[in-house]
Amino acid sequence: MKKSRVIVGSAFISALALTGCANDPVPGVNGQTSLVSVEEESSGTSCEHGGQRIESGLDKDRSGELDEGEVTVTRFVCNAAPGPEGATGADGADGKDGAGKDGADGKNGAQSLVSIVDEAAGANCAQGGKAIQVGLDLNDDSVLDADEVSSTQYVCNGVDGIGATGATGATGATGATGATGATGATGATGATGATGATGATGATGATGATGATGATGATGATGDTGATGATGATGATGATGATGATGATGDTGATGATGATGATGATGATGATGATGATGATGATGATGGYCLEFINTAAEDVLDNEWFDRCVSAVGTKVKVQLFNSSGTVVYAATGTKVGAWTNDQLTSTIDSDHQFDSHNHDRAITLSNGDVLMISGKNASNAGGGGSLGNGYGIMIYPSSPNYYQNLKMMVYPYKQYVPPFLGPRYFGGWTTGHEISWNGGVTMNSTGSLTAFSGKFTFEVY
Repeated sequence: MKKSRVIVGSAFISALALTGCANDPVPGVNGQTSLVSVEEESSGTSCEHGGQRIESGLDKDRSGELDEGEVTVTRFVCNAAPGPEGATGADGADGKDGAGKDGADGKNGAQSLVSIVDEAAGANCAQGGKAIQVGLDLNDDSVLDADEVSSTQYVCNGVDGIGATGATGATGATGATGATGATGATGATGATGATGATGATGATGATGATGATGATGATGATGDTGATGATGATGATGATGATGATGATGDTGATGATGATGATGATGATGATGATGATGATGATGATGGYCLEFINTAAEDVLDNEWFDRCVSAVGTKVKVQLFNSSGTVVYAATGTKVGAWTNDQLTSTIDSDHQFDSHNHDRAITLSNGDVLMISGKNASNAGGGGSLGNGYGIMIYPSSPNYYQNLKMMVYPYKQYVPPFLGPRYFGGWTTGHEISWNGGVTMNSTGSLTAFSGKFTFEVY
């Protein structure tokens, strides 16, 4: 059986009426999608000559299919009856065989067609919706032309379930700058984490027995003989005694200075050193502090898998700290909080099943931060999609003001550009979503994930301690 399905609106459409739109908007209820199903109808009680059955209702179980128990309205578009058979041609004149011709076949009945098109916001649907056009294919071209439409019905979007935003109050006059308070006493320096105990110095290994004196190294080659020192100056010749009797032999002149000692020959190789005793075991290293996540966002795609938060899940500690730095390194957001319960990859701040962690109302272990904001983290295998549903596909960090409201008032978002949990793969469905939005922050002003996110270039850090 041929079947087509039309999804009308998004997760915040409240209801569907096949016969028209309500004149007065009624706040919708978050979380249910309207569906329309068109199927062929066999010949029978509802359509004598067959046609099409149109069913509509709310997707209460979020399956993306209009189940039998969800159908609230059923309409039929029936095929016209076949045209009558042409009259039988007159008998041929007697005497000529075969002169008569059969009458022309009656024209086939026109087929009924259904066309579903977008309906812009206006008189028929205040919030826009779908126009369902029905008519007979009079020119038999399988296309429902404008002049073939015999009736049109509308399936209208419900209004968002949010009251109009109140006008912003006038900014109060800036109060006079108070005198600079005395500088508070410097807070006591936090206790330095205990240094891991130094492992006991291993007992000094017994001095290895003096190795047997290595065999005397071969005598180094005799160094080159130093240059012969300069010959000392010859002592002055004693005065020649007067000739005559041979005088006593004069004293021997002083011995000339000894020449410089020649360079010492190279020292022969030293014998091998005896083996050194074994070193004692090193004590265990003390624990090191620091971030379990440090993420710098650029205009490119920076997070390329679904393992990016694993280290923080397994980090030891009961406290958390989040910080956001601008591109100049200045801290623009910082807050701390206490974990609720034990974290696993799939259940951090929500213990509900993986299909429903996209909704802030399902985070029963949300962390209230030191500045009053609320921190929520979807699990590694969270699986959903959509303008709000993409908040629950794989790891994702959401920070809300004190009263979280699903996709409508997010203060900060940290998400990979792509969804990594089947069957919902590829870019997320947030409004205006780009690779530069992996950190979204608007200076503390809340954002709507279906269309008003602000990309932020800077660094986000997460710490467990």
